[in-house]
Amino acid sequence: MNSKSLLQALILSLSCAVLAPALAQSDEASKQAAAERYLRAVPMSKMMEDSYAQMAKTLPADQRARFVAEMRAVVKIDRMEQIAQAAMVKTFSLEEITALADFYSSPHGASAMAKFGVYMGEIMPALMQEMERSTQELRSRGGPVKPS
Repeated sequence: MNSKSLLQALILSLSCAVLAPALAQSDEASKQAAAERYLRAVPMSKMMEDSYAQMAKTLPADQRARFVAEMRAVVKIDRMEQIAQAAMVKTFSLEEITALADFYSSPHGASAMAKFGVYMGEIMPALMQEMERSTQELRSRGGPVKPS
């Protein structure tokens, strides 16, 4: 390898070493922005409100309003959005987050998401009940279950 080629290779290597962190930061910033766009299309507050209402239906009518009010008081939506955003950025590629944001910003996606809180409120009691049943069964078998 002649000195000119060696110099070009060295410059290319140094450029990559210098630019790689900047590109990674740029990708991270792009993922953060895409996740924020997703959360604007899929507001956690709306999904949780729908879930509270659906979960309240499992209670006697005279307890529903209090349940919803108390859930609003204790659930920290901003914290939930921070957790969701951090997990999205960690888990999904920029392209995947963008695709999710694009879908949920579309008419079909927005329609589906408008029903998602109701859906979650519908399935969560049954899912929680099934998990409790499964945990109890494991305990009765002497299986390794974290105590409640």
